[in-house]
Amino acid sequence: MFCHLHASCDNRSTGIDQPEPLSTQRGQKVVNALLDLVVLEGIYPSVSSGIGIPVERRLKSTLKGEFTTRSLRETSGGRPEDQRLLIHIINSLCPISLSREGLASSIQDRMSVDLIATVGELAFSPAWDVEIGRQFVLSFREIIDSVSKPALELFPQLTSLLHPSCPDWFRSPVSSCLSVLPLRPDGVRQMINFLAGSASDESGTPSATPNQSGGPTVSLEALARASKLLTSVPSAMTPDTYISGLAPQLLGLLDDPVLDNKRIASYIIGTGFLSKRKLGSPGTTGWKCFAQPIFDAIDPPLAECPVSETALKLALDRLSTLVRFHSNPALTKRLVGPNLLPLWGLRCYALEHCRTHWADQIHAILSTYVKISAAETQFFLLSDRLLWLGTAAWKFAPGTSGGIEIRKHDAEENNQIDSVLETVDGRVIQYLSLLREA
Repeated sequence: MFCHLHASCDNRSTGIDQPEPLSTQRGQKVVNALLDLVVLEGIYPSVSSGIGIPVERRLKSTLKGEFTTRSLRETSGGRPEDQRLLIHIINSLCPISLSREGLASSIQDRMSVDLIATVGELAFSPAWDVEIGRQFVLSFREIIDSVSKPALELFPQLTSLLHPSCPDWFRSPVSSCLSVLPLRPDGVRQMINFLAGSASDESGTPSATPNQSGGPTVSLEALARASKLLTSVPSAMTPDTYISGLAPQLLGLLDDPVLDNKRIASYIIGTGFLSKRKLGSPGTTGWKCFAQPIFDAIDPPLAECPVSETALKLALDRLSTLVRFHSNPALTKRLVGPNLLPLWGLRCYALEHCRTHWADQIHAILSTYVKISAAETQFFLLSDRLLWLGTAAWKFAPGTSGGIEIRKHDAEENNQIDSVLETVDGRVIQYLSLLREA
């Protein structure tokens, strides 16, 4: 029946001019009623207890009368006839849903979660034959991947399957699917918004005041939950693959002009990744994604030269955001300490060449560092290298857009000691000012 309806929705497949069942409101209601009938009379009475959406959280049915009453009976599952019925439903509806044409949108809107529950039952239930289960394991992943809804809609739908009576053999694969949803386009932001809204609902406090990006206000509790979820590497993925997939989205939030997004990203990157030995110590993927690019721009190895004004400013912005919004002394020490001398030289160069905005930003980074993390040895280092302007391989230079960039030294460049000595007084003043802030 559904195959015929699906074919009639795509007149191109038949070449016959037929009325489309979804073209009218009445036709859509008929299709919805048929899909509800499949769910209430076919799927839920046949799956194991605890599989699917609890009755009180299911989408309101368009059916009335005895269907509504009968649908509330306990599920059975485990009988051969149940398995045959579920297989028939999946074999009939999944190809339509995966086609993205005809009835596909109606099926996904009306019963996508019910199909996920059904395929999960067939794939993982210990009540069925192992060979049959293997046939549907791949289908389980395919049907979730095929759902065209944004992650913000899939989060509540999949979490609705993880209620207290959900059996462990079903909970594990659903949880695994939830853990990779942030990898979908804009998935990180959508997951955070979902958790923020959920935290508001649980506390009974309405999130009527949106944040600057238009989403719900993100509490510290929701932020902690988001950080925990995002740093839980899915069992089916390597840490390298997972973190590399998340990094562009988190860095996008870190670079966002909206302060709320900067705060969210700095917390997750700082607390969730860089503060954890397995995920964020030097050499790990977390460090390579979030910290190493900053280091390579501020104190570049020869292979990274030159560093453009845009790249250097981006590195400073990210470092500033992580230090400003994530006041963790240990992390600040790890990020700023190794770059203390280049930051000092860059700030002095900015002051001496009237790049005030650059100088102020670097001063804020250094000021935070000396207040919470600096040791005496660091000040001794600065006093010994007061006139530092770069390494033997590179130097600071005017940028192409009025800022600063890093260039390789010219082979024939002369050492202009006189111009360097002219900056001594100003650098002594800046050094003493920084010392007073410690």
